[in-house]
Amino acid sequence: VQLKLTYPESYPFGDLFDRHMQKVYQVAYRITLSHCDAEDVVQEVFVKLHKKLHQFEAKSEIATWIYKITVNTSVDLIRKNRRHKTNRWTLDINPNEEDTHNYVDNDYQQKEISKKMTLALKQVHHRFRVIIILRDFEEMSYTEMAKILDTNIGTISSRLNRAYKKLKKELEKLGIDKNYLKS
Repeated sequence: VQLKLTYPESYPFGDLFDRHMQKVYQVAYRITLSHCDAEDVVQEVFVKLHKKLHQFEAKSEIATWIYKITVNTSVDLIRKNRRHKTNRWTLDINPNEEDTHNYVDNDYQQKEISKKMTLALKQVHHRFRVIIILRDFEEMSYTEMAKILDTNIGTISSRLNRAYKKLKKELEKLGIDKNYLKS
């Protein structure tokens, strides 16, 4: 018996992996706040894609579908870790470790703000963290976020407003000046 995988010809799996792997990792890391967990999410996302690519109906862009799988897989991992009382995802935040972000040469202030942003995001519930990441880090429109999160634009707007308030509160606790933050 020969096993044959069939995909829509316009979406060869290797190309999908090459084009989207880095973005999947970035989104997963920003949600889980753990390099180890982000790597696990990448593996799981591409296993799911491999198994379900033939089901993709092209009603939206494939990138939107991949984002949705990535967000859901990341959130599921956070829930699983919480259920098992592992707090592994907090171990990757090391204030002395260089982050994977591209920094301007020796821009100490930017590095400190980035570290505080990571610590503040860690304190925000994953539901709000996801929406901040999609809007501010991935620069998605409300419409794109609504598709990925299976909700309407009004809910996106409401959650984003609440998410910003929670993040602002956490950043203020860490000493980020109120004047530095948007209202």
